[in-house]
Amino acid sequence: MSETIESSEIQMDDLYHRPQRMIRVANWANILSWIVLIVVGLFLVFFISAIFVTVTASSSNLFIELVPTLVQAFLILIPGLFLFVCLQAISEGIYLLMDIEENTRKK
Repeated sequence: MSETIESSEIQMDDLYHRPQRMIRVANWANILSWIVLIVVGLFLVFFISAIFVTVTASSSNLFIELVPTLVQAFLILIPGLFLFVCLQAISEGIYLLMDIEENTRKK
């Protein structure tokens, strides 16, 4: 009986990470990713309104006036969406690795 208690204590002390800290990091990555997506969405609304204003008040060179706005939109939206996906992957990856480690440790 005492051997099983000692072996379970050894297993708990043998962890290479602190589960609560890893969960906190995963939660922060998840929250930060959603904040990034909201900010990117606000920029999208701003750029759509800027494009609308450019189209309605355009002169004969519509394409030349739209290019800087579209380039700025893509330079902010594409990295923002990429950052959202990466942070979500980090968050889910941490949870997945912790589950794998927990299932392997039980056997």
